[in-house]
Amino acid sequence: GPNDPGETTAENTPLKANGMLYVCTPHSQVIALEPDTGKEIWRFDPKLSTQKAENFKGWAHMTCRGVTYHDDAAYASAEQSPTGAASSTPASTVCPRRIFLPTADTRLIALNADTGKMCEDFGDEGQVDLTANIGGFTAGGYYSTSPPAVTQNLVVIGGHVTDNVSTDEPSGVIRAYDVHTGKLVWNWDSGKPDDTTPIAEGQTYTRNSPNMWSMFSVDEKLGMLYLPMGNQTPDQFGGLRTPESEKYSAGLTA
Repeated sequence: GPNDPGETTAENTPLKANGMLYVCTPHSQVIALEPDTGKEIWRFDPKLSTQKAENFKGWAHMTCRGVTYHDDAAYASAEQSPTGAASSTPASTVCPRRIFLPTADTRLIALNADTGKMCEDFGDEGQVDLTANIGGFTAGGYYSTSPPAVTQNLVVIGGHVTDNVSTDEPSGVIRAYDVHTGKLVWNWDSGKPDDTTPIAEGQTYTRNSPNMWSMFSVDEKLGMLYLPMGNQTPDQFGGLRTPESEKYSAGLTA
């Protein structure tokens, strides 16, 4: 629309699960379709905030590359994986099957995969505020454009920052939340790579550290995540990188 940024992209990869086809739009709406006919089953609109901007036009871009599906029943008969051992919360009766949606206004939302209703047992009435401990950023300048990864008990998410503009962008921290409650379980900040204890209230993750904006993989049998890291901003120019940021920029971290 006329109030959208010039880079409003249709980069969504549909997800087929639970007998439905799930897609997301640049405005972070989720639509569940019948896979064979394309008929709409349900639609969820997160009612995006402009983050104090007049409209979305000044944002760098609006992108949703996809959503993630989690089904408690798929794990019911399996042994608990090493990755999932960080959480011991029971399976949800409110939302036994969930869709996880990263929104362009910096939230992580859990939806009932059957109905499209928010899972009220996750975070604050169904959502987690991903601006927590991030510090300042321009409107639309920090959120996850890509779907999170899920394990038996964790939902793990990174985020994009604005490239080629500033050397004071938000952290590239990777955060893992309890898949049922939305509680922060661990955080990996490349500025403090050996300290994964959830950050204390009032503290801020390392500014301008290399981020992970793309999709990534998990191997639950090995208990491993594979993170394709981007460059420290300002991205293509590396003359100001520290040895610490150079170690993780444009690398694969496990």
